[in-house]
Amino acid sequence: MSPVPRPRGLVLPVRPVRLLGALTALAFTTLALLSARTSTAPVPGLIAAAVFVTVATLLLRVREDRMPLPWTIVGALTPVTLVAIAAPSAGTNPFDAWYLGAGIVVLMLLALRGRIVAAWLAAAGQSAAVLVVRPVADAPIADTVALLIRQLALLVIVTLFAVGIRAGVRRLDRIRRAEVRDARLTAAIGAAEAERAERLGWAYLVATRLLRRIASGEPLTPALRLEAALAEAELRDGLRAYALARHPVPAAAREARARGVEVVLLDDRADPLPEETLAPLRLEVAERLEAVQRGRIVVRLLPAGRGELLTIVEDPDHEVDTAAFLGP
Repeated sequence: MSPVPRPRGLVLPVRPVRLLGALTALAFTTLALLSARTSTAPVPGLIAAAVFVTVATLLLRVREDRMPLPWTIVGALTPVTLVAIAAPSAGTNPFDAWYLGAGIVVLMLLALRGRIVAAWLAAAGQSAAVLVVRPVADAPIADTVALLIRQLALLVIVTLFAVGIRAGVRRLDRIRRAEVRDARLTAAIGAAEAERAERLGWAYLVATRLLRRIASGEPLTPALRLEAALAEAELRDGLRAYALARHPVPAAAREARARGVEVVLLDDRADPLPEETLAPLRLEVAERLEAVQRGRIVVRLLPAGRGELLTIVEDPDHEVDTAAFLGP
């Protein structure tokens, strides 16, 4: 099971945010046009409005949850750029400082997309630029500071909102990961219990009938001893090579042992193979067991990472015959 992805930023609904961005861009463009009508140099303000609309549009089109670094840099430089372009020729009317609000809107987008530090560094840069440029435009310093405080208050609200939402997202993420861990643990326990029940049922089928015969006082004849030895070998196969000890291998191994062949089944894999891979391997093993008439045969599932999945080594009268299988 794959791990739960951890969200890095605030996931925002695309269409409402874009609609809000479009309305905001329209509002500030309107303010820029109103400011241009009363300004002696309207062109810089219109250029600043075009810069704002372009940057806001580009940032709203970014689909990553966390704003990529290149776009973060672009957004962080935008407020200072707007001040540098529009402030020198702006008037002292309230709407003439529209570029401050536009810059804060860009920084709000950065804060909402996980770039809070960059947003506040850019806000500090914007404030410093305004304090330098606005007095040149004959704006009272007290009015400029009050205007900055009002604009920064909006960024404070958005920052608190983004921090709170991201904290909630992290808590939900921890809860999801805990649920996944619990589900995995429950599944592992269930699988272990199912395998335990399956193995107990298999051991019951192999040994119960024989144990009942012995418990009933039946004499230990050579035939009964042979059957007990075959049952013990089959139980041993289930412990050492459980993946192989499935139909039709157990019956073929029992018949081979009854003919006097020494059969050794081993499973050295740490991770189990899928059933569609094991099924044809078991058929091949059963065919080789049915064919061998004497000596010793060793069947081994190899550890993961080897070139082969399974090897079969036959040693009839010390003439070794080895076969390796890659699987289907």
